[in-house]
Amino acid sequence: MERGIHVLVEKPMTSTVEQADDLIELAARNGLVLQVGHQERFFVAQLGLEHLAKTPSEIYCQRLGPFTGRSVDCSVVTDLMIHDIDLAQSLVRGPVTGVIGLGTPSVTNHPDEADVTLYYANGCNVRLVASRASEGRRRTARIVHAEGEIEIDFLARTCTHSSLGTIEPRMPERKGGLNGRHVLINDNLGQELAAFLDSVIEGGSPMVTGEDGRRALETALLIEANLNPVLDAASAR
Repeated sequence: MERGIHVLVEKPMTSTVEQADDLIELAARNGLVLQVGHQERFFVAQLGLEHLAKTPSEIYCQRLGPFTGRSVDCSVVTDLMIHDIDLAQSLVRGPVTGVIGLGTPSVTNHPDEADVTLYYANGCNVRLVASRASEGRRRTARIVHAEGEIEIDFLARTCTHSSLGTIEPRMPERKGGLNGRHVLINDNLGQELAAFLDSVIEGGSPMVTGEDGRRALETALLIEANLNPVLDAASAR
C-alpha cells in the first residue's frame, strides 16, 4: 500500500488491533482498496441474510474439522472461529458487552477447540464452537430472529427458514472469461477474488472492509483473553 498497490489480505488481517488501524489508515490515505478474506460473507450475501435477519436474538455457529498441520502458531479462535465472528458481527452491529469461553489445546500448544458465548448490547447472544481436532467436518449456523429460525450448512451450501422454507442462493454474475462473456461464480473464494477485482477496477467499498476485519480481530483477541481451560478435549465439543 505504501507503493500504491491495492491489497486483499487473509484473516486475521493482522496480529494486533494497532496494526489493523495502521493498515486502514494507510489505505484511506492512499485511496486504496483494503479487503479482508472472510469468505463466508459472500454466501451470506447470496442468501440475502443481512436483509432477512436484521435483528437476530440468537446465533449459534459450529466450525469443526480435522487437524491439517496448518496455522500451528495461533489458536483455533483466530484460525477458524474468526470466520463466524465476522459472520455474526455482519448481522449484529452493536458492541460486545460480555464473553464467556472455554478452550483447550489438543494438537498444538494453543487452544485447538473452543466454545464461546458473546453477549451484545442489543440483547443478542452468539455461541461459537470451533475445533481443528475433530474427526469430521461441520460448518453450520442457526440464526433466530423475530420471523423464525434460519439453518445454514456452509459445506452443503444449503439454507432453510422455519417459515419460508428453502432459501436458494442467488448466484452472482460477473462479466469476465473469454470474449467478455458473463460468467457465474459458484464458490466463495472465486467470489472473493472477483469482488476484489471489481472494487479495484470500478471503485467502491469491498464487501469485507478493513474496518470489518479489524472488528473481527478485536473480538477474536477479546475471546482469547477470556478463554478458560477445560480438562479434556471432549468438553469443548
